[in-house]
Amino acid sequence: MVSSNLKLSDTHRHLLKHPLGILLRGSTSEVWRKLNLLFKLCNPSPIISVGDYTSLFLHEQGVPVNLYIVNGKVMRKKVKTFKNFHFHISNPPGTISAASWSAIRAALKSGRGCILKVDGEEDLLTLPAILLSPVGGCVIYGQPKEGKVYVPIFPRTKAYVARIVASLKRVK
Repeated sequence: MVSSNLKLSDTHRHLLKHPLGILLRGSTSEVWRKLNLLFKLCNPSPIISVGDYTSLFLHEQGVPVNLYIVNGKVMRKKVKTFKNFHFHISNPPGTISAASWSAIRAALKSGRGCILKVDGEEDLLTLPAILLSPVGGCVIYGQPKEGKVYVPIFPRTKAYVARIVASLKRVK
């Protein structure tokens, strides 16, 4: 677990513009068909969703998500989202707060359907979600104006993300 806040640099911002997993493009029904196929082939556990639009999409499809990470916004505009939250943290834009690590870990231990509400930006919490998820799980997030990204959790995925996280700037 990281005990300090981490700040994203411009170099890392450019690096993270690229999907960390399998980019699923197409209409809503095409993306759902592709995701459903991945679920059947991979049988991931746990399933973590990052972002309001992606989380609501998976919830509406009846996907047994273990952890939803949301902030009540889509493309920086407020949206109606989940009403009841199990965990609530602050995470300023462009950072991964120290509190996010313990909240994600606790949420994953607590079971299916947990909702982590973030005041601030939730996008970067994809990184700790990948690192804290066991091998065999998956993280799903939206790639703006592109589609959904399905990240299967393999040791090499965790190692790649660990290198990114290790290179982020520690801030107070």
